[in-house]
Amino acid sequence: MLEGDDFDAITTAPDDGYVTDEPDADEDGVPEYAMAGWYDYDEATHVLSSKDDLVYVLRSVEGGFFKVRIESYYDDAGTPGFMTFRWGAVASP
Repeated sequence: MLEGDDFDAITTAPDDGYVTDEPDADEDGVPEYAMAGWYDYDEATHVLSSKDDLVYVLRSVEGGFFKVRIESYYDDAGTPGFMTFRWGAVASP
């Protein structure tokens, strides 16, 4: 996870800092997901909004690297669960 980095400026995957999903560590019944912090939640409106300055770098099972940013959680009508992503290939570390 890269926080505060410009999406377009990321051209190479980082050497380290990678995480994976982990079993439930805090006993809330939910695993600790690596990408769980992608959004901000507005308690007044109950709306999720993407953290614009958050970019994930993922490694594919084939060994390629990709940058990914979650753009939105809603469709044009405001229906939740219709995620849109921005992504692009990056060079290996």
